[in-house]
Amino acid sequence: MAWPPRGNHRRAALHRVPCRGLRRLGVHGSRRGGDGQPELASVPGHPGWATAPGADNRPQPGYVAAWYGRPEVEPSRGGDATLQTILAELRRKTLTMAAEGGTLEASCDNDRIVAVPQAANHCSTVYNGLRIDWTVGMGGYDPPGSDWLTYGFSPPSVALLTATNVYEQVWKLATAVPGFPLKDPRCDVIPAAVLVKIGATGQKADTGYRCQYLADADNDAGHMRRDLRVLTDDEGQTTVEP
Repeated sequence: MAWPPRGNHRRAALHRVPCRGLRRLGVHGSRRGGDGQPELASVPGHPGWATAPGADNRPQPGYVAAWYGRPEVEPSRGGDATLQTILAELRRKTLTMAAEGGTLEASCDNDRIVAVPQAANHCSTVYNGLRIDWTVGMGGYDPPGSDWLTYGFSPPSVALLTATNVYEQVWKLATAVPGFPLKDPRCDVIPAAVLVKIGATGQKADTGYRCQYLADADNDAGHMRRDLRVLTDDEGQTTVEP
């Protein structure tokens, strides 16, 4: 099978790991892991609407839109440079899903990366006690005969959802059109951090959580509430949509 495989696949056999955004990695030549599968959040069942903290037209405290260049995602100095580069990227990917800081650890099996063509390396991140498993697939040498090896990340099986991110997205949506804010936006009580379904390639997954806003009823002076779904895409990014 040629590398990289054509198209983005959700599942692949080991040593043929599909990757988004191939990178080039100097071969210099790690991972602690554990057993157990992450548990997904149960659908909340709308136990009661709680006014989203972002409903008062302000950004969420602690929300981080982008992590590039921040110290949390810089490679650690010392040790295996290849390992430290990949661990830094895994931290960035996890924090991008969370959109806020937290207690975060990243590791790979045996504290090393097998940097040979077509190798599959198994790593994990743990954010505030929630574990996400990752597969790091090595590609081939680019250009051929050089010591630069491509690599990429297979999408994880779960996404990380945080209340801060959801409420920030609601605030952005509510204030997207100047002069016409969404009225009285509210949300389910969203956990501070929880693992949820991740979207299939090119699709979004419904987390089961809902927000609402107050809309004018058509041809009526009254009002009605309309749902906003909390979704995650195939990269684990959170969106709030009708």
